[in-house]
Amino acid sequence: MKLLASAILALATGLLTARAGEIKLTDSQGLTAWLYTPTDQPDPAKTYWLVVGVHGAGGNGQNACGVAHFAKEFDDVIVLGPSFAQPKRDPAAPRPTGMPKDAYQMCGPLHEAKLKELVAEVGKIWKLHPKIIVHGFSAHGIFFLKGTSA
Repeated sequence: MKLLASAILALATGLLTARAGEIKLTDSQGLTAWLYTPTDQPDPAKTYWLVVGVHGAGGNGQNACGVAHFAKEFDDVIVLGPSFAQPKRDPAAPRPTGMPKDAYQMCGPLHEAKLKELVAEVGKIWKLHPKIIVHGFSAHGIFFLKGTSA
């Protein structure tokens, strides 16, 4: 997470020479998260909408599940494309009677915490609206219904 915060801070202070476009960040699990911004630095007079595109099983956050272009089309939108690892089930472990809490399709506490952490880090630099927009596809399509509907 330190690397993610450093990259966002570098972007906001102009040390990273990124223009509006794609910025690769490394998250707390060592996976790549993509941040798409309308400008190279936040406008202090603006509050930004955060759109999160969550990929399906086996994918990654690049292109934010097809919504990365929103950052180019709207000057008050930034887009986050986090990457989530698909947990591997131990074949020797007994099968639960219900859905495992950390199953990929059900998001689980690990994925929910990671998304909250990424949003908080982005919000340290970009002033965000209190609500975010989450788009999910395939295995993570249920994410926006279960994990973010509170």
